[in-house]
Amino acid sequence: ARRIPSQVTPSDGANTSCVDAANIIRTMGADVGTELEADLGCQPGKINCKVENSAVFDVMEKYS
Repeated sequence: ARRIPSQVTPSDGANTSCVDAANIIRTMGADVGTELEADLGCQPGKINCKVENSAVFDVMEKYS
């Protein structure tokens, strides 16, 4: 099930920046293009987009 990123405050510990999440996954050796951001539910051009940490872990598993 695809999760929709939400706008949250930076102090919300249950969410991560889509950009940061994608960068973390890529540093783990995932050789992927923009489909990674799409899998995270990132919206193009939204720099403050957030994604649930559970979704980040799901996508990490897919690309590991």
